[in-house]
Amino acid sequence: MDKQRFKAILVLIAFGVLLFTLAQNFALAWRAFWKIYGIFSPVVAGFCIAFVLNVLLRVLERRVFAFLGRSPHAAVRRLLRPVSLGATIVLMLGAVVLLVWVVLPGLQKTILSLIQNLELYLDSAQNLLHAIDRNGRQLFNIQLDWEMIFEKLKELLTPGDNLVETAAGVTTSVIRSVTNLVISFCLSIYILARKERVGQLATRLSDAIFPPKVSRKIRHICKVANNSFSNFITGQLTEAAILGFLCFLGMKIFQFPNATIISILIAVTALVPVIGPIIGEVIGCLLILIESPIQALLFLVFVLTLQLIEGNVIYPKVVGRSVGLPGLIVLVAVIVGGNMGGMMGVLLGVPISSVLYTLVLDWLDGQQPPKEETET
Repeated sequence: MDKQRFKAILVLIAFGVLLFTLAQNFALAWRAFWKIYGIFSPVVAGFCIAFVLNVLLRVLERRVFAFLGRSPHAAVRRLLRPVSLGATIVLMLGAVVLLVWVVLPGLQKTILSLIQNLELYLDSAQNLLHAIDRNGRQLFNIQLDWEMIFEKLKELLTPGDNLVETAAGVTTSVIRSVTNLVISFCLSIYILARKERVGQLATRLSDAIFPPKVSRKIRHICKVANNSFSNFITGQLTEAAILGFLCFLGMKIFQFPNATIISILIAVTALVPVIGPIIGEVIGCLLILIESPIQALLFLVFVLTLQLIEGNVIYPKVVGRSVGLPGLIVLVAVIVGGNMGGMMGVLLGVPISSVLYTLVLDWLDGQQPPKEETET
Protein backbone atom coordinates (compact mmCIF):
# COMPACT_ATOMS: atom_id res chain seq x y z
CA MET A 1 0.00 0.00 0.00
CA ASP A 2 1.47 3.33 -1.08
CA LYS A 3 1.72 6.34 1.19
CA GLN A 4 -0.99 8.40 -0.53
CA ARG A 5 -3.59 5.62 -0.30
CA PHE A 6 -2.75 4.97 3.36
CA LYS A 7 -3.15 8.70 4.06
CA ALA A 8 -6.52 8.76 2.29
CA ILE A 9 -7.74 5.79 4.36
CA LEU A 10 -6.70 7.52 7.58
CA VAL A 11 -8.56 10.68 6.53
CA LEU A 12 -11.71 8.68 5.76
CA ILE A 13 -11.52 6.87 9.11
CA ALA A 14 -11.04 10.16 10.98
CA PHE A 15 -13.94 11.73 9.09
CA GLY A 16 -16.20 8.78 9.91
CA VAL A 17 -15.28 8.93 13.61
CA LEU A 18 -15.97 12.67 13.61
CA LEU A 19 -19.41 12.21 12.01
CA PHE A 20 -20.31 9.46 14.49
CA THR A 21 -19.23 11.64 17.43
CA LEU A 22 -21.25 14.59 16.14
CA ALA A 23 -24.32 12.41 15.65
CA GLN A 24 -24.07 11.12 19.23
CA ASN A 25 -23.73 14.64 20.64
CA PHE A 26 -25.72 16.68 18.13
CA ALA A 27 -27.24 19.20 20.57
CA LEU A 28 -23.89 19.94 22.17
CA ALA A 29 -22.18 20.18 18.78
CA TRP A 30 -24.89 22.56 17.51
CA ARG A 31 -24.45 24.90 20.48
CA ALA A 32 -20.70 24.76 20.07
CA PHE A 33 -21.05 25.57 16.36
CA TRP A 34 -23.08 28.72 17.04
CA LYS A 35 -20.69 29.70 19.82
CA ILE A 36 -17.73 29.46 17.47
CA TYR A 37 -19.69 31.22 14.73
CA GLY A 38 -20.43 34.10 17.10
CA ILE A 39 -16.71 34.52 17.71
CA PHE A 40 -15.77 34.41 14.03
CA SER A 41 -18.91 36.13 12.66
CA PRO A 42 -17.05 39.36 11.73
CA VAL A 43 -14.57 37.27 9.72
CA VAL A 44 -17.38 35.36 7.99
CA ALA A 45 -19.19 38.62 7.26
CA GLY A 46 -15.96 40.08 5.88
CA PHE A 47 -15.58 37.21 3.41
CA CYS A 48 -19.26 37.54 2.41
CA ILE A 49 -18.90 41.29 1.81
CA ALA A 50 -15.72 40.70 -0.16
CA PHE A 51 -17.46 38.07 -2.28
CA VAL A 52 -20.30 40.46 -3.16
CA LEU A 53 -18.01 43.42 -3.86
CA ASN A 54 -15.75 41.21 -5.97
CA VAL A 55 -18.52 41.03 -8.59
CA LEU A 56 -18.29 44.79 -9.13
CA LEU A 57 -14.49 44.77 -8.78
CA ARG A 58 -14.10 42.25 -11.61
CA VAL A 59 -16.31 44.33 -13.90
CA LEU A 60 -14.25 47.44 -13.22
CA GLU A 61 -10.93 45.63 -13.70
CA ARG A 62 -11.92 43.83 -16.89
CA ARG A 63 -13.97 46.53 -18.64
CA VAL A 64 -13.62 50.01 -17.15
CA PHE A 65 -9.96 50.16 -16.09
CA ALA A 66 -8.64 47.35 -18.28
CA PHE A 67 -6.44 49.84 -20.14
CA LEU A 68 -4.30 50.16 -17.00
CA GLY A 69 -3.53 46.45 -17.07
CA ARG A 70 -2.50 46.67 -20.74
CA SER A 71 -0.05 49.50 -20.16
CA PRO A 72 3.59 48.80 -21.12
CA HIS A 73 4.73 50.44 -17.88
CA ALA A 74 4.81 48.21 -14.81
CA ALA A 75 4.03 51.09 -12.47
CA VAL A 76 0.82 51.83 -14.35
CA ARG A 77 -0.17 48.14 -14.40
CA ARG A 78 0.19 48.01 -10.62
CA LEU A 79 -2.44 50.77 -10.37
CA LEU A 80 -5.16 48.50 -11.77
CA ARG A 81 -6.12 46.89 -8.46
CA PRO A 82 -5.94 50.03 -6.23
CA VAL A 83 -7.90 52.17 -8.71
CA SER A 84 -10.57 49.49 -9.28
CA LEU A 85 -10.87 48.79 -5.57
CA GLY A 86 -11.16 52.48 -4.75
CA ALA A 87 -13.86 52.90 -7.40
CA THR A 88 -15.72 49.90 -5.96
CA ILE A 89 -15.72 51.43 -2.48
CA VAL A 90 -16.81 54.83 -3.80
CA LEU A 91 -19.66 53.33 -5.85
CA MET A 92 -20.91 51.21 -2.94
CA LEU A 93 -20.81 54.04 -0.40
CA GLY A 94 -22.33 56.41 -2.96
CA ALA A 95 -25.24 54.04 -3.54
CA VAL A 96 -25.86 53.77 0.21
CA VAL A 97 -25.70 57.55 0.70
CA LEU A 98 -27.98 58.17 -2.31
CA LEU A 99 -30.47 55.64 -1.03
CA VAL A 100 -30.54 57.19 2.43
CA TRP A 101 -30.73 60.72 1.00
CA VAL A 102 -33.66 59.87 -1.28
CA VAL A 103 -35.69 57.49 0.89
CA LEU A 104 -35.25 58.78 4.44
CA PRO A 105 -36.97 62.17 3.94
CA GLY A 106 -40.08 60.46 2.59
CA LEU A 107 -40.12 57.94 5.44
CA GLN A 108 -39.64 60.70 8.00
CA LYS A 109 -42.54 62.64 6.50
CA THR A 110 -44.74 59.54 6.59
CA ILE A 111 -43.95 58.64 10.20
CA LEU A 112 -44.49 62.20 11.45
CA SER A 113 -47.77 62.47 9.59
CA LEU A 114 -48.97 59.13 10.98
CA ILE A 115 -48.09 60.18 14.53
CA GLN A 116 -49.78 63.56 14.21
CA ASN A 117 -52.97 62.17 12.65
CA LEU A 118 -53.14 58.80 14.42
CA GLU A 119 -56.29 59.67 16.37
CA LEU A 120 -58.01 60.96 13.21
CA TYR A 121 -57.09 57.80 11.28
CA LEU A 122 -58.42 55.51 14.02
CA ASP A 123 -61.68 57.45 14.25
CA SER A 124 -62.08 57.33 10.47
CA ALA A 125 -61.39 53.58 10.44
CA GLN A 126 -63.98 53.05 13.21
CA ASN A 127 -66.60 55.07 11.29
CA LEU A 128 -65.83 53.11 8.12
CA LEU A 129 -66.28 49.79 9.90
CA HIS A 130 -69.64 50.90 11.27
CA ALA A 131 -70.72 52.12 7.82
CA ILE A 132 -69.97 48.71 6.31
CA ASP A 133 -72.61 47.12 8.54
CA ARG A 134 -75.67 47.58 6.30
CA ASN A 135 -78.05 45.83 8.68
CA GLY A 136 -77.36 48.37 11.39
CA ARG A 137 -75.80 45.88 13.76
CA GLN A 138 -72.81 47.07 15.69
CA LEU A 139 -70.11 44.64 14.60
CA PHE A 140 -67.32 46.67 16.13
CA ASN A 141 -67.78 48.58 19.33
CA ILE A 142 -64.42 50.27 19.76
CA GLN A 143 -64.31 53.10 22.25
CA LEU A 144 -60.89 54.63 22.68
CA ASP A 145 -60.11 56.27 26.01
CA TRP A 146 -57.29 58.57 24.97
CA GLU A 147 -56.67 59.80 28.50
CA MET A 148 -56.01 56.24 29.63
CA ILE A 149 -53.82 55.52 26.58
CA PHE A 150 -51.62 58.56 27.18
CA GLU A 151 -51.45 57.73 30.88
CA LYS A 152 -50.19 54.23 30.05
CA LEU A 153 -47.65 55.70 27.64
CA LYS A 154 -46.50 58.07 30.35
CA GLU A 155 -46.05 55.18 32.77
CA LEU A 156 -44.19 53.19 30.10
CA LEU A 157 -41.80 56.04 29.36
CA THR A 158 -41.18 56.85 33.01
CA PRO A 159 -37.51 56.11 33.83
CA GLY A 160 -37.05 52.93 35.79
CA ASP A 161 -34.61 50.14 36.35
CA ASN A 162 -36.03 47.93 33.60
CA LEU A 163 -36.12 50.78 31.10
CA VAL A 164 -32.55 51.78 31.91
CA GLU A 165 -31.35 48.18 31.62
CA THR A 166 -33.18 47.73 28.33
CA ALA A 167 -31.78 50.98 26.92
CA ALA A 168 -28.28 50.01 28.03
CA GLY A 169 -28.64 46.58 26.44
CA VAL A 170 -29.91 48.02 23.16
CA THR A 171 -27.12 50.62 23.08
CA THR A 172 -24.48 47.97 23.72
CA SER A 173 -25.93 45.73 21.01
CA VAL A 174 -26.00 48.58 18.47
CA ILE A 175 -22.42 49.59 19.25
CA ARG A 176 -21.25 45.98 18.98
CA SER A 177 -23.06 45.51 15.64
CA VAL A 178 -21.63 48.73 14.18
CA THR A 179 -18.13 47.80 15.37
CA ASN A 180 -18.39 44.32 13.85
CA LEU A 181 -19.67 45.81 10.59
CA VAL A 182 -16.73 48.21 10.38
CA ILE A 183 -14.28 45.39 11.14
CA SER A 184 -15.92 43.14 8.52
CA PHE A 185 -15.82 45.89 5.90
CA CYS A 186 -12.12 46.61 6.56
CA LEU A 187 -11.36 42.89 6.37
CA SER A 188 -13.25 42.60 3.07
CA ILE A 189 -11.14 45.41 1.60
CA TYR A 190 -7.95 43.59 2.62
CA ILE A 191 -9.25 40.32 1.14
CA LEU A 192 -10.07 42.01 -2.17
CA ALA A 193 -6.69 43.71 -2.30
CA ARG A 194 -4.92 40.36 -1.77
CA LYS A 195 -7.47 37.93 -3.18
CA GLU A 196 -4.93 36.10 -5.37
CA ARG A 197 -2.74 35.40 -2.35
CA VAL A 198 -5.76 34.24 -0.36
CA GLY A 199 -6.62 31.86 -3.20
CA GLN A 200 -3.07 30.55 -3.36
CA LEU A 201 -3.04 29.93 0.39
CA ALA A 202 -6.33 28.02 0.17
CA THR A 203 -4.92 25.91 -2.68
CA ARG A 204 -1.76 25.08 -0.72
CA LEU A 205 -3.80 24.06 2.32
CA SER A 206 -6.00 21.83 0.18
CA ASP A 207 -3.00 20.16 -1.43
CA ALA A 208 -1.34 19.64 1.95
CA ILE A 209 -4.40 18.09 3.62
CA PHE A 210 -5.98 16.00 0.85
CA PRO A 211 -4.63 13.65 -1.83
CA PRO A 212 -4.03 15.29 -5.23
CA LYS A 213 -7.16 13.82 -6.84
CA VAL A 214 -9.40 14.90 -3.97
CA SER A 215 -7.78 18.32 -3.85
CA ARG A 216 -8.42 18.86 -7.56
CA LYS A 217 -12.04 17.83 -7.08
CA ILE A 218 -12.44 20.27 -4.19
CA ARG A 219 -10.98 23.10 -6.25
CA HIS A 220 -13.33 22.25 -9.10
CA ILE A 221 -16.36 22.36 -6.77
CA CYS A 222 -15.18 25.66 -5.30
CA LYS A 223 -14.76 27.09 -8.80
CA VAL A 224 -18.26 26.00 -9.80
CA ALA A 225 -19.69 27.42 -6.56
CA ASN A 226 -17.86 30.71 -7.06
CA ASN A 227 -19.20 31.08 -10.61
CA SER A 228 -22.74 30.13 -9.59
CA PHE A 229 -22.92 32.51 -6.63
CA SER A 230 -21.31 35.36 -8.58
CA ASN A 231 -23.75 34.91 -11.45
CA PHE A 232 -26.61 34.69 -8.96
CA ILE A 233 -25.64 38.03 -7.41
CA THR A 234 -25.44 39.60 -10.87
CA GLY A 235 -28.85 38.17 -11.74
CA GLN A 236 -30.37 39.42 -8.49
CA LEU A 237 -29.10 42.95 -9.11
CA THR A 238 -30.38 42.86 -12.69
CA GLU A 239 -33.77 41.56 -11.59
CA ALA A 240 -34.07 44.24 -8.88
CA ALA A 241 -33.23 46.96 -11.41
CA ILE A 242 -35.85 45.65 -13.85
CA LEU A 243 -38.47 45.46 -11.08
CA GLY A 244 -37.69 49.00 -9.92
CA PHE A 245 -37.91 50.35 -13.48
CA LEU A 246 -41.24 48.60 -14.15
CA CYS A 247 -42.59 49.88 -10.83
CA PHE A 248 -41.53 53.44 -11.69
CA LEU A 249 -43.02 53.19 -15.18
CA GLY A 250 -46.33 51.81 -13.88
CA MET A 251 -46.59 54.40 -11.12
CA LYS A 252 -46.02 57.19 -13.65
CA ILE A 253 -48.67 55.76 -15.99
CA PHE A 254 -51.25 55.43 -13.19
CA GLN A 255 -50.11 58.74 -11.66
CA PHE A 256 -49.29 57.42 -8.18
CA PRO A 257 -47.47 59.87 -5.91
CA ASN A 258 -43.86 59.47 -4.71
CA ALA A 259 -42.99 57.31 -7.72
CA THR A 260 -39.21 57.80 -7.51
CA ILE A 261 -38.87 57.07 -3.79
CA ILE A 262 -41.17 54.04 -3.83
CA SER A 263 -39.58 52.55 -6.97
CA ILE A 264 -36.09 52.78 -5.48
CA LEU A 265 -37.37 51.28 -2.25
CA ILE A 266 -39.06 48.41 -4.12
CA ALA A 267 -35.86 47.71 -6.08
CA VAL A 268 -33.65 47.70 -2.96
CA THR A 269 -35.97 45.58 -0.82
CA ALA A 270 -36.36 43.09 -3.70
CA LEU A 271 -32.74 42.04 -3.01
CA VAL A 272 -33.93 40.54 0.29
CA PRO A 273 -35.95 37.36 -0.35
CA VAL A 274 -39.46 36.73 1.01
CA ILE A 275 -39.68 39.55 3.55
CA GLY A 276 -38.04 42.24 1.39
CA PRO A 277 -40.85 42.80 -1.14
CA ILE A 278 -43.42 42.87 1.68
CA ILE A 279 -41.48 45.62 3.47
CA GLY A 280 -41.25 47.65 0.26
CA GLU A 281 -44.98 47.29 -0.42
CA VAL A 282 -46.00 48.26 3.12
CA ILE A 283 -43.79 51.36 3.19
CA GLY A 284 -44.98 52.31 -0.31
CA CYS A 285 -48.62 52.02 0.78
CA LEU A 286 -47.92 54.20 3.82
CA LEU A 287 -46.26 56.85 1.66
CA ILE A 288 -49.32 56.97 -0.61
CA LEU A 289 -51.86 56.58 2.20
CA ILE A 290 -51.05 60.04 3.53
CA GLU A 291 -52.18 61.64 0.29
CA SER A 292 -54.96 59.32 -0.85
CA PRO A 293 -56.30 56.08 0.74
CA ILE A 294 -57.96 55.11 -2.56
CA GLN A 295 -54.67 55.42 -4.43
CA ALA A 296 -52.95 53.41 -1.71
CA LEU A 297 -55.41 50.58 -2.29
CA LEU A 298 -54.94 50.79 -6.07
CA PHE A 299 -51.16 50.83 -5.59
CA LEU A 300 -51.39 47.66 -3.51
CA VAL A 301 -53.28 45.92 -6.32
CA PHE A 302 -50.74 47.19 -8.87
CA VAL A 303 -47.64 46.15 -6.92
CA LEU A 304 -49.07 42.71 -6.07
CA THR A 305 -49.76 42.13 -9.77
CA LEU A 306 -46.25 43.31 -10.62
CA GLN A 307 -44.77 41.03 -7.98
CA LEU A 308 -46.74 38.07 -9.38
CA ILE A 309 -45.35 38.73 -12.87
CA GLU A 310 -41.86 39.22 -11.44
CA GLY A 311 -41.93 36.00 -9.43
CA ASN A 312 -43.22 33.80 -12.25
CA VAL A 313 -41.76 35.38 -15.38
CA ILE A 314 -38.91 37.85 -14.77
CA TYR A 315 -37.14 36.08 -11.88
CA PRO A 316 -36.93 32.61 -13.49
CA LYS A 317 -35.79 34.08 -16.80
CA VAL A 318 -33.23 36.60 -15.54
CA VAL A 319 -31.80 34.76 -12.54
CA GLY A 320 -32.18 31.34 -14.16
CA ARG A 321 -30.28 32.46 -17.24
CA SER A 322 -27.53 34.06 -15.15
CA VAL A 323 -26.88 30.87 -13.15
CA GLY A 324 -27.51 28.52 -16.08
CA LEU A 325 -30.69 26.93 -14.72
CA PRO A 326 -33.99 26.30 -16.51
CA GLY A 327 -36.86 28.46 -15.21
CA LEU A 328 -38.71 25.44 -13.78
CA ILE A 329 -35.71 24.44 -11.65
CA VAL A 330 -35.40 28.02 -10.38
CA LEU A 331 -39.02 28.00 -9.20
CA VAL A 332 -38.59 24.58 -7.59
CA ALA A 333 -35.37 25.74 -5.88
CA VAL A 334 -37.10 28.82 -4.45
CA ILE A 335 -40.09 26.80 -3.18
CA VAL A 336 -38.08 23.92 -1.71
CA GLY A 337 -35.45 26.27 -0.26
CA GLY A 338 -38.14 28.37 1.41
CA ASN A 339 -39.80 25.30 2.92
CA MET A 340 -36.49 23.94 4.21
CA GLY A 341 -34.69 27.06 5.39
CA GLY A 342 -37.11 29.99 5.30
CA MET A 343 -35.66 33.27 4.06
CA MET A 344 -32.09 31.95 4.00
CA GLY A 345 -33.28 28.89 2.08
CA VAL A 346 -34.88 31.10 -0.57
CA LEU A 347 -31.69 33.15 -0.85
CA LEU A 348 -29.36 30.15 -1.17
CA GLY A 349 -31.71 27.73 -2.96
CA VAL A 350 -30.98 28.97 -6.49
CA PRO A 351 -27.14 29.17 -6.33
CA ILE A 352 -26.88 25.83 -4.50
CA SER A 353 -29.16 24.24 -7.11
CA SER A 354 -26.95 25.74 -9.82
CA VAL A 355 -23.87 24.17 -8.22
CA LEU A 356 -25.54 20.76 -7.96
CA TYR A 357 -26.93 21.06 -11.49
CA THR A 358 -23.47 21.80 -12.93
CA LEU A 359 -21.79 19.01 -10.95
CA VAL A 360 -24.43 16.50 -12.04
CA LEU A 361 -23.97 17.51 -15.69
CA ASP A 362 -20.19 17.11 -15.31
CA TRP A 363 -20.70 13.68 -13.76
CA LEU A 364 -23.05 12.61 -16.56
CA ASP A 365 -20.56 13.80 -19.17
CA GLY A 366 -17.87 11.74 -17.44
CA GLN A 367 -20.10 8.65 -17.41
CA GLN A 368 -20.72 8.70 -21.16
CA PRO A 369 -18.62 6.15 -23.05
CA PRO A 370 -16.31 7.52 -25.73
CA LYS A 371 -17.78 7.63 -29.20
CA GLU A 372 -16.65 4.80 -31.45
CA GLU A 373 -14.89 5.84 -34.58
CA THR A 374 -16.81 4.98 -37.69
CA GLU A 375 -15.04 3.11 -40.42
CA THR A 376 -14.57 4.99 -43.62
